[in-house]
Amino acid sequence: MAAIFLGEALSIFAQLVASRQFGKAGDDLAMLLPMLLLISFGGMLLVFGYALGYMHLKNIWIIVAISVGAILVVEPTLTRLESCRQPVR
Repeated sequence: MAAIFLGEALSIFAQLVASRQFGKAGDDLAMLLPMLLLISFGGMLLVFGYALGYMHLKNIWIIVAISVGAILVVEPTLTRLESCRQPVR
């Protein structure tokens, strides 16, 4: 379950950072490579979490519910943290 939460968090974080930084300061490719590596690691954690969870629970729908729950918890949290970091204009 922790692998699913961490995988979702890494994937969402990489998407948020890449979407906010893309097109700024002309270093698109230099910024996208670390985000690509981060989202790839997050994807590996998700696959590992799904496989391990299915092996133990024998029910894919429980794993899908955990993944959707992780998205519903992690995405608003990371979005709120990301918006707090940005300066007020």
